[in-house]
Amino acid sequence: MDGYRQHEREEAACERITRRHGGDLFHRINEGNSPDAYMAATPQQALQMVVSSLRYGDNHPLHGEPTEDDDLVAALVLVSAARRSLDYDEMMLMDHAQARHRDWQRIADAGAYGGPVAAQRRFEHLCARFPGYEPVSQESEDAQREW
Repeated sequence: MDGYRQHEREEAACERITRRHGGDLFHRINEGNSPDAYMAATPQQALQMVVSSLRYGDNHPLHGEPTEDDDLVAALVLVSAARRSLDYDEMMLMDHAQARHRDWQRIADAGAYGGPVAAQRRFEHLCARFPGYEPVSQESEDAQREW
């Protein structure tokens, strides 16, 4: 499946889940918006809405509509997008920790990476997945070298 088609499926899944399980918050946010300007939850938020509904039951007042089979399918569509976003967030957090002079051992301990080398390799792996990302820790190192 091409990237554009997958993106469309993810957007539709987020909107479906948000409309059915988003509760008062998203209802208020979208009140008065045109149908074309609907603000949906992020993939992580939408997944959490469905998982919470399953975990705590459909009758819980915060979970909106009862969970349907199509909600489950929509949530499954979002798993890879949520994982991608979480990986990007992890990379950014590691980068900013480095820019704030946290060594790899401290980052490894915080993230349970198993050691400083494993943490650094994880960061390098994530940077390779997101080639457009420009690490701020590199900018910090470059600025220090100029002094």
